[in-house]
Amino acid sequence: MERKLNDFIDFILIGEIKLILAEKHTLFALMRIVISVILISLFIMGFLIVNLRHYDAQKVPYFLIPFSILNFVFLLFGFYLIIKFLIQIRHYDEMIKNTVQ
Repeated sequence: MERKLNDFIDFILIGEIKLILAEKHTLFALMRIVISVILISLFIMGFLIVNLRHYDAQKVPYFLIPFSILNFVFLLFGFYLIIKFLIQIRHYDEMIKNTVQ
């Protein structure tokens, strides 16, 4: 009887660990999306800088200034999300560590 109870407890612990690992996997997928958004905004800004010789930046500040501010906001938000995801991943690691003990 005691063996069945231990097997049942182990089965529940394995299920909890699988659930935590699935949440961690989801966080990694979200982090990849955030990194790609950051890279896209940097790519667009780089593209505009490379093509600067085809237009005069002093004639189109109404376009460049808001776009630069928007890119900066995207970068800050992306880095904030990455830090938040890393903190959550550490939390999930601690949960797994506490579950195993």
